[in-house]
Amino acid sequence: MLGGLETLGSARAAHEDLGRPELDLDRALRRAPALILVDDLAHTDAPGHRNAHRRQDVEELLAAGIDVATTVDVRHLESHGDVVEKITGVPPDETVPDAVVVVSLPCAD
Repeated sequence: MLGGLETLGSARAAHEDLGRPELDLDRALRRAPALILVDDLAHTDAPGHRNAHRRQDVEELLAAGIDVATTVDVRHLESHGDVVEKITGVPPDETVPDAVVVVSLPCAD
């Protein structure tokens, strides 16, 4: 599905044993695209990454003038934590403050 789109690749966290790719924030900032797609806004960055949370990475991108489109699972919205726990019996392990989520819907003409 990424055919024709440029990808930045990923940075490996300081703890390679985790085996998780992380957003290469420095590379994204150097590349300075007009728009960047970032997956999983609620993600907790691996130890050794500059920021503790992906939403902080996104804040840096926005501060640099880069527009960001991102994904977030509804169960990770902070205001939904009690509902998620009631349904699943387990509280969400990662959350995003509702205030950082802006939904943009197309306007009907």
